[in-house]
Amino acid sequence: MSDQIPGTKLKHVKSDRFISEVADQVNIAVMQGNDGTTRLGLIFARDTLDLLNETFIASPENPNQIALSITPDDVQPFRLQLANLTLSLDAAKRLHMALQRTFQNIENELGDA
Repeated sequence: MSDQIPGTKLKHVKSDRFISEVADQVNIAVMQGNDGTTRLGLIFARDTLDLLNETFIASPENPNQIALSITPDDVQPFRLQLANLTLSLDAAKRLHMALQRTFQNIENELGDA
């Protein structure tokens, strides 16, 4: 990164394993790296439902026809884990500061509305 001068652009390239998902749950775990450094693991997830099966029944509107029925036992809630990202403490602190700035900007904008 020798061209760190004002106005120079840094190109962003997506990894082959780039993730673009909607998460509504985050868990944080503290761990030790192989080199003895402390790291944070951020686990992003989304709560969702799994439809296990449907049952063929006589149609309530027309007993001569077949319909599908779903009972509460046919649906199972689960937490889909989307990503587990490990950050150094330095990167986690930068993330914390960036989130604080973002929240402050949102609050400032909402205060003006």
